[in-house]
Amino acid sequence: MEAKTHIVFAEALAILSPIYLRHVTFPSWIGPVSVPNNITLSLLVGAGIGALIPDALDCPKALLAKRIPGMQLAMHTESVLEYAPIVGKPLEKLHLHHRGPAHSWIAIVGAWFLAPAIGTLFVRIFTALVVLIRFPALAFWVSALMGIGWQVGFVIGCFSHDLIDTLNTVPVFFFWPLRIPVKVFPGKLGVPVGSPLEDLVRWVILLGLFWLNPVAGIITFFFSEWFFKKIAQMPESPI
Repeated sequence: MEAKTHIVFAEALAILSPIYLRHVTFPSWIGPVSVPNNITLSLLVGAGIGALIPDALDCPKALLAKRIPGMQLAMHTESVLEYAPIVGKPLEKLHLHHRGPAHSWIAIVGAWFLAPAIGTLFVRIFTALVVLIRFPALAFWVSALMGIGWQVGFVIGCFSHDLIDTLNTVPVFFFWPLRIPVKVFPGKLGVPVGSPLEDLVRWVILLGLFWLNPVAGIITFFFSEWFFKKIAQMPESPI
């Protein structure tokens, strides 16, 4: 699926999470879970960013992978190392490419424990941008970005990415390193990436968002349609 579809679906799950997750008993080993009683900005931002992470780590052609400095260099280095003696074969078996480990349960578990650090980094970058563009009206967002719900939203975003990718024609190997394909439709059937059918799926979900929560629907529409296009127009990272 395209990045904007992932964002819309992640926000839909995030909006439903305060209703359903508050009744879930989480295992003690994952630590305290702060599920917001209502929809919060940190929950929505966490879901939106988490929805883009799997492709940024697994797919060289992904939107973020082309714009985060160092990502292309890291992926190119990994591809070159696959031809190296000793380490080449193990790396090839790890399948560090599209629909690899970042599209599996490993990424979701990792997202939970790394979410606080990623959120802190994101807030610092956002704060720096606020200072640089001298737009104090945005400053109130900074305190909300790491509020209650960020960690939950971030994990929901990562999980939603895998979930909606199962509608594609290419399966998701969610149980990686086990090569068990997970796919909704049999054979070559499915929703092709970037197709009119994907556009239809995205707009159905978006209309459902407007029905569930008009404010959240407007925010999601803004980020998935307008903001997404702005990021796509940004120059790619040289490394």
